[in-house]
Amino acid sequence: MKLRTALVLVLLGSTTAITAFVALLLLTLRLPEIEREQRQRAVESAQAAAISVDHALAAFEAPLRTAVAAGKSDRLPRQALLDAIMAGSGQYLAVYTVGAQGKVTAFARDPNTQKAGEINYLNAQTMPATLRDADFVWSDRLLSIVTGNIVIAAMTRIDGEVLIAEIAPERVHRALTESTRSVSQDLLVVDGRGDWISSNSAFFGERMSNYGTVPAIRALLGGVAFTEADFEGRGKYAFAAASSARLSWRYIIAVPSGATNPIYQRTILVIAVALGGSALLALALGTYAAGRFARPLLRLTEGAHQIADGRPGSEWPHSGIAEVDMLSRDLRNMANTLSQREAALVRANETLEARVSQRTAELSRTNDELSQALATLTLAQQELVQAEKMVALGNMVAGIAHELNTPIGNALLASSTLHRRVVELSQKSNESLTKRQFNALLADLTETEQITQRNLLRAAELIQSFKQVAADQTSDRRREFELGGLLNEILVSLRPSFKHRPITVDCTVASPIVMDSIPGAIAQIITNLVGNALTHAYDENGSGSIRITGALRDDTVELSIADDGRGMSAEVQPRIFDPFFTTRMGKGGTGLGLSIVHSLVTNVLKGTISVQSAPGYGTQFTIRCPRLIPRTTGQEDNAVDADVPTLSATDNNEPREHLTSGAAAQRREHDGDSAPTG
Repeated sequence: MKLRTALVLVLLGSTTAITAFVALLLLTLRLPEIEREQRQRAVESAQAAAISVDHALAAFEAPLRTAVAAGKSDRLPRQALLDAIMAGSGQYLAVYTVGAQGKVTAFARDPNTQKAGEINYLNAQTMPATLRDADFVWSDRLLSIVTGNIVIAAMTRIDGEVLIAEIAPERVHRALTESTRSVSQDLLVVDGRGDWISSNSAFFGERMSNYGTVPAIRALLGGVAFTEADFEGRGKYAFAAASSARLSWRYIIAVPSGATNPIYQRTILVIAVALGGSALLALALGTYAAGRFARPLLRLTEGAHQIADGRPGSEWPHSGIAEVDMLSRDLRNMANTLSQREAALVRANETLEARVSQRTAELSRTNDELSQALATLTLAQQELVQAEKMVALGNMVAGIAHELNTPIGNALLASSTLHRRVVELSQKSNESLTKRQFNALLADLTETEQITQRNLLRAAELIQSFKQVAADQTSDRRREFELGGLLNEILVSLRPSFKHRPITVDCTVASPIVMDSIPGAIAQIITNLVGNALTHAYDENGSGSIRITGALRDDTVELSIADDGRGMSAEVQPRIFDPFFTTRMGKGGTGLGLSIVHSLVTNVLKGTISVQSAPGYGTQFTIRCPRLIPRTTGQEDNAVDADVPTLSATDNNEPREHLTSGAAAQRREHDGDSAPTG
């Protein structure tokens, strides 16, 4: 957008906004005032109309007043009096008197009117009980019992009877129209039932015989002095009503309200014209002011473009506007400064290439050093990981060696005893032995041989478990195995690490689960997690329980390792799988145990591992991995490791028996030296 257009729009928008605000303020303040004035004028007009109608009706009452006065003074017969009234006034259709019982006692009528069929009685509505002598009361529109026409009756008392004069509604309408010429608003006169009496404009006219069905008119007939409503779909109108003391009629003034009000419309028109005029004036002034500002700025812009293109600036303009002249001076100074700096930049550019070459060589050397350091760090990390595995394996070797000490020592002791008994038997072979001595010696030899065999079987079981677990941990060979048996073998090799602590390790596998996976990875994972629990979850002499459970869910193995130790805080949990993160730095912790676990679960077993822990509530690791891991190139697939032979033992002439975890457990129970249930 150009500057000139922007300035014009700003001036136009601000002027229009101010004018619109003022107009809105005027409308907000003036329109309610117009409403109040309209209402007041409508009420005053209704009251004036009531007074004018009373004066018009007085002209219809005058002949009756004169006749009543003459009849009282001259004592004229009733019929003669009525005839005189009809003869003296041409504005009545009929004149008659009604007695106390409602019977017509005498009547006279215009000969041009049609005679009614029965005139003996008059509707009781034409005889108000409050009618007094010399008082006149006007009726609503009614059906005459004398002429049979729709009439309006004027009534007064005369000598105990009611004198009634009937007038055609059209005559009353003409008289009322003439008397209300001064009323400029739309006027409607209706009787007490809402029947049309008169109106001064076509707005009401005689559109309907009874206006009592119109909601607004019905409200006014009920005594309301003012109301607003939509009138016959012609818009919103305000209605004001007044009445006189002698009539039950209502004098109703209708004036437009809201948007239909002419004063409203004129006010809005004036404001709209003012708003449009302000906009045009703002457009003209904005165009002039924008040109005044834009021309010197355009010249300054051209000069700035020349500076940007490396050409000397042209003559800088002088506009007489302080800010523009200041900008012109600043641009001129800037052009001079740029020329000086450009010369300095050319000089500095001459040495830049040499500096870039020098820095490039330095960066190249630094990059080589960083690459070498990274390779060294990676190698060191791999060596640390391998060392961690070897440490775990070394701890296992130490524990197994300690465990082997007891059964091998017992076997050696039994063997020595057996040797002595054999020597003793050899020495006594030349002597005569009784049967009892021979049986006792044979029983000792048999018991010693059984002790030797049991302890050697125990040692063989430990060696078998150790060799299988050690072979699995030091290789990545894939094979089929039963998960429960593998876990038992792992726990047998781990038993020395918690044998002398008040900590139990329980292992439960819901049903036999045959896996085709990497047992070495599982062994390393269980070793690290159990070792982590023994190191971090409990104090040195603290008691507790570690639970290992396994289950198969839709061909996915779910392995859980949980302890009831001290737990971990929320700040520690997100970092436990980070390499070299440990809470026992300097106290034997390397920070690689759980990192290795995470790597083995995700990369080797193709599974996931999660942890749940809270301070004081222990820790639970949950591992989910496929029962059959996907085959990858380079994986070995062996059912049995050739380097781990299956151990067997013989007992005299008994058949060879492969040792399993179940058989070993039965032998241990027999010897009274049971291993952990895991």
